[in-house]
Amino acid sequence: MTSSRNKYSVSEIANAIGAKAFGNTELEVTGVASPKEADEHELALAISDKFRADIALGSAQVAVLGNDTNWQDLGLEAVIVINNPRLGLSTLTGYFKKSFSFSRDMRDHSLISDGTKIGEDTLIGPFTYIGPDVTLGKGCVVGSGVSIEAGSHIGSNSVILSGVRIGQNTQIGDNFICHHNTVIGCDGYSYETAAEGAVEQVKETLGARVNKVQSKYSKVFSLGNVVIGNDVEIGACTAIDRGTIQSTTIGNGTKIDNLVHIAHNVRIGEDCLLCGQVGIAGSAIIGNRVVFAGQTGVKDHINVGDDVIAGGATKIFSNVTKGTILMGSPAVEMKKNIATYRAVRKLPRLFDKVSKMEKKLSDMS
Repeated sequence: MTSSRNKYSVSEIANAIGAKAFGNTELEVTGVASPKEADEHELALAISDKFRADIALGSAQVAVLGNDTNWQDLGLEAVIVINNPRLGLSTLTGYFKKSFSFSRDMRDHSLISDGTKIGEDTLIGPFTYIGPDVTLGKGCVVGSGVSIEAGSHIGSNSVILSGVRIGQNTQIGDNFICHHNTVIGCDGYSYETAAEGAVEQVKETLGARVNKVQSKYSKVFSLGNVVIGNDVEIGACTAIDRGTIQSTTIGNGTKIDNLVHIAHNVRIGEDCLLCGQVGIAGSAIIGNRVVFAGQTGVKDHINVGDDVIAGGATKIFSNVTKGTILMGSPAVEMKKNIATYRAVRKLPRLFDKVSKMEKKLSDMS
């Protein structure tokens, strides 16, 4: 559905995205813009009705609308009407997005090991390293300065942007998108001490009794790998640790934002959304369709059920049953967190009232 040309007629855009077109459908546009900023050569995005009034503030001749009601009153020459307004922005930006590719001779500037299998129409940018026995599916684009280590498999139609590091034996499905400078398959953060120390005492006594100190740390090496399903997207500068013995896994359709950390042995289900700065500690299990807003943190070795939603900066320290809506630190049901916050805001007035009552009592005595 992506186009690489500079001009597009209203009719061909509508046909390509499965929408309806009205008015002068032969008009051509060069791109998309907000209704206020669109010029006469751009397509004004007014999919939501609340943006219709903004069309008059710009110079657009063509707009994308969520319905065709009274579109002639908007001063437009043509409109494209999206059948499913909720998916309208996704559909339209998918058509206009710029294709990402390299000329075929760029591969000559990379190091590709023996035994690598590269599918048809796969393009590889300069200064990239691909280790032995790596498989790249059909129609992939691998950016510049990428490293993919031995035994890894990348599915078809995947895009791996510049600076990405993929560790040994990583297994990734089709339609994978990975943004700049992400690391997949690094060693987990795992250490042991020769004897129990202060950390174990804190866990046991919650800090009531701590008379031990930490001894030297011995690294636990990560011998597992990372397994990622189909249709997964990972943002920039995210880190995903390989498992210690087993696999760190990410299910089909999950979308991960920038600056997310997923520790060793974590298992994440399908169609999850993990927003920026989420951190999931080792061996946590996350269900399907879970949504973690930014800066959500998850303790190690706990289970979070299907369809859980956590608000921003939530800190999850214990198991969560499916369908729970959470907020706060420590995490509680969102309604309870909001009620607690409102009560805390009233405390200064309560203290002032108590202080005045104490003064009156003192004056009476």
